[in-house]
Parts: sequence; C-alpha cells; structure tokens
Amino acid sequence: MTKGGDKGGGERGAAAAPSGSGSPAPAASAQPSAQGPSGPSASAQGGGAGAVPDHIEPNKVSRDLWSATTGGCNLPNEERADFLNVSAVDTDDPAAQTVTGKVKIRVFLKPYNTEKAPYAISVGVKPPHEIDERVQRPFESVRDYNHGIGYASKPVDLKSPGPGGEVELIYPDDFSTQLVDNEGTRKRFPGIPTANDPGDWTVLVYRVRGVKEYSSVYCTGFPVK
Repeated sequence: MTKGGDKGGGERGAAAAPSGSGSPAPAASAQPSAQGPSGPSASAQGGGAGAVPDHIEPNKVSRDLWSATTGGCNLPNEERADFLNVSAVDTDDPAAQTVTGKVKIRVFLKPYNTEKAPYAISVGVKPPHEIDERVQRPFESVRDYNHGIGYASKPVDLKSPGPGGEVELIYPDDFSTQLVDNEGTRKRFPGIPTANDPGDWTVLVYRVRGVKEYSSVYCTGFPVK
C-alpha cells in the first residue's frame, strides 16, 4: 500500500517504493496531531468554512496517473505542497500491498507549517480507466486511460479548527462526481467500488479556491487486484 512521502513534483515519474509526491522536502512519515483526524462533517464546523465550496466540478482534463511499477506519478504537480503528507491504505488491512475493498485516505498538514489560511483541499480518486457511469464500470468498447479529476471529496479547510490540520476519508463512501448539466440540473455520481476496475488507481490532492478553481498539489496511488 502507499504512504505518501514528500517528493518534488518533477520526481513523480521516478522509480521508487510506492509513495506520493508533494514537494521536494525529504521523505517523512506523518505524525498524528493532538486533535486526531476529522471527517468532512466535522471540518465543516471549523472557522472559515463558509468560504470553502461544498464540492468541486470536473471542468478540466487530468492526465495524472500513478504507477505501482515506478511507485510514482507521471506528471509534476501544478503547485508546490511543502507541508503535506498523504497516505492511502486498505481499510480492513492497512499493511496489505494491494486493495481489495474500501480505502482509507489521510491528508495531513504538518505542524508548524507556514501555509496561510484558508488552506482548502479536496481529494480526487481516479480509477485507471474512463468509467461508464450507467454501469459503474469501464466502457466495454474502448478502454481508455482516465482523463478526469477523479471522484472528489468535499473540500475542507485544513487550517480551520475543525480538522486540526488533517482529514481522514473513506473511498468510495466520501467521494462522488458532481456537475451541472446543460439544463442547469446538478447531477451526482457516487464513486465506484474499487473491484469494478482493477489496476493502478491514482489519488490526487487539490488546493481548492473555488468550485471550478483548483490545482493539484500532491499525487500518490494504490493498486487494486
């Protein structure tokens, strides 16, 4: 399973043990904060949460892909993230090398960081292939690589008191794709089960400034057999 270190965006494609990438700082393991992890509902109660959107919309193409072979991602991050640690492990067996069910994702902003508030983030989880949402599986006719931002979590401000610098999420429970169609109707598609698309899944952390304004700051992933 993958536990994020702090590699520079330019090294995301380099061969290494499975790990994430956020910044050029040396690898370091995340340490629990005094307040413990918070879910999206708890973080929404923190100060400054009113400025944080309740979702992000998939308004751009993402070609970021994580590989179990290299242990890294193929493209650099859009922004630096010097103080983030990210881990993604099997919920039932955190020591497992592959995922067989749900995934626990933890995003941790290191203590004594110099990031200015608000520091809103959303996590995107990408299956390996483009998904036919009608059946929650890859398209049968053409199996193309996933060019979307992934199923996204509700944005949270890691600098607000609620999260206390970290958030813990469960995929697929806390993830969905939300968009507005041409008729102005909001639609929501829940995250698919990991077993529906075996292969290398990608986990992206986005720095969020608006519903349609966000940039990748960290990339990691996990294999599904």
